[in-house]
Amino acid sequence: MQPTNLVIDVLATRRITRLLVEDEITRPLREKIGRYHAKAGYLVTCPYCVSVWAGGVVAFLLPRKVRIALALSEGAILVGTASGLIEE
Repeated sequence: MQPTNLVIDVLATRRITRLLVEDEITRPLREKIGRYHAKAGYLVTCPYCVSVWAGGVVAFLLPRKVRIALALSEGAILVGTASGLIEE
């Protein structure tokens, strides 16, 4: 695997993980899962647990264009976070 592809896959995996575990848009789904099944609720709030599955999805199921889009999205989030930290 080339280094560029590795970086793309890592960033895409991080974006999917953030979407499922942290983003506000998926909070209702996480809460609903947690109400009906405690262990599954834990799994969807654990970034380490979700990242394993997200990595598999990225590596084996997503087309390259989607992986690149996810990687760019996560890269923009990381740059925004870093610039906010620098300004403080």
